[in-house]
Amino acid sequence: MSTVEHIIRFLAQCWEASAEKALKVRLFQLSLTGLAFTWFSSLLPPNYIRGWADLEKKFHRYFFTGNDEMKLSNLIWVEQQDGESALEYIQRFCSIRSLCYSLSLIDEQLADLTFQVLPTTIKEKTFAQEFDSLAHLMQTISGHESRLQDMEEEQFWSYQDQKEDNLEA
Repeated sequence: MSTVEHIIRFLAQCWEASAEKALKVRLFQLSLTGLAFTWFSSLLPPNYIRGWADLEKKFHRYFFTGNDEMKLSNLIWVEQQDGESALEYIQRFCSIRSLCYSLSLIDEQLADLTFQVLPTTIKEKTFAQEFDSLAHLMQTISGHESRLQDMEEEQFWSYQDQKEDNLEA
């Protein structure tokens, strides 16, 4: 289904509620499934949508089904870049996934595909865990990445304290 068709169906289902722009924004998430729901519930920063027209524009821009369709092979080669956090990588993966219009993978398969190229340090912490969706993966990875960063900062400050103690001696 195209984004235009999705919007038209959504407005038809809203009936009289579609006259209220704020209500349309709140109800829109109920019309979404899979990657579109993940995009709306997890990937949009808080207060990013400024009304119905803005939401519709961003929805079309993110999920537009144009001629530049990517294939599974494009998705398989998406890797985390140097200096890119795991969450940034997953968001980029989702952006590329949204260009694979005819690709039909369930959320669990997308989460597994995404997980495969994460750094070993993060994969080791979550190796035994299974992810049922990209949102679940993002939530778990976010916690582990945050703890890993905290540990690195503690080690840095511990090293700095030791260095200062050695200079004083």
